[in-house]
Amino acid sequence: MTITLPKHILKACMEFFKAANAAKVPAVLIGGGALGMHGLLERRTTKDLDINVGREILTQAFKSRIRIVERKQKQDEPGTWLWREDLREDEIRVHATYLSGGMYDVSFDIKIPHPKHPQQQELLDTFVTFSQRHEGIHFADLGPLLATKTVAVMSRGVSLVEKQETDGEDFEMTLLVMLERKQKMPKQVAKLLLKPPVLRAFLNLNLYKNYGSFLTKIDVEVNEQQAQASSTRIDAVGSDGGNNQS
Repeated sequence: MTITLPKHILKACMEFFKAANAAKVPAVLIGGGALGMHGLLERRTTKDLDINVGREILTQAFKSRIRIVERKQKQDEPGTWLWREDLREDEIRVHATYLSGGMYDVSFDIKIPHPKHPQQQELLDTFVTFSQRHEGIHFADLGPLLATKTVAVMSRGVSLVEKQETDGEDFEMTLLVMLERKQKMPKQVAKLLLKPPVLRAFLNLNLYKNYGSFLTKIDVEVNEQQAQASSTRIDAVGSDGGNNQS
């Protein structure tokens, strides 16, 4: 497997999952970190790691397995962690930083299912089901990554131009690889994340309005009008690929 994560990020990720696995905490890497595990971050890097984790991470069974410090020092001890828990009424997050002792600290955005919102636990369970494992790191399959990217675009809006361009590149690349590998979107993932209103709004955005026909090829249900074939950059890439194979 070709991994395109920088070494310092991969090391921090391995250290986190080493502790999570030892404490038997369900955890799945998503976002850019997971794309890197799939070898799909050649054109850009990721600054932090997004992980969905079970509530057991808040217990001493997990936290006793990592070395948590209260604040950053002038000279940090390599392998220690900053750890801040953000417990809100509608979500639970942990903002953690793996301290390397040098320039390459790694930030973690850790999302934990809230007891009041059972759908968050259902989503974590689904990520665990549709994930892979390499060197102890559990990371989401391409289907869930494409779905979460779709949701991220809609939740972020269109005002963040630079981030929007990155989202577009990630979406195209993930979709193209799924098409090349003939992978399908798991129905369970689509049911949770790609609900009709979200999908319709997503395909109404100028950047993504021509992708409906390609989504149908990976078993995403799209309304008839938005499923009409249109020219996109994936057409050009696909055509080049076909010429190379002949």
